[in-house]
Amino acid sequence: MQIYRHLTANHVTLKGMPFSREIAMEAYLIDNPDILALDEDDLSSISIVDAEVILPGGRKRKQSGGRIDLLAIYGESTIGVVELKLEELNETSCNNSKTTLQMRTK
Repeated sequence: MQIYRHLTANHVTLKGMPFSREIAMEAYLIDNPDILALDEDDLSSISIVDAEVILPGGRKRKQSGGRIDLLAIYGESTIGVVELKLEELNETSCNNSKTTLQMRTK
């Protein structure tokens, strides 16, 4: 995986500023999909296929379906599901995403 910082400034002191909402992060990634490149080979070519993809029956606890933040394709055949979180990832967030996808496959 590659790590990027996006920075443009002319003699201006900048401070870190996290995204205020997931939708802002999503818009940034749609405009800059190369940030999601995973390696130098087949997984470096990425295209965003769709955003806010509804998965009917994808959630256990809520009446509504789950949602994929970004759906991507790497190269010609590898599908990527991008789940965005504003906070630091923890076991609960990972389990929620996993549950959403497992419920969808049933």
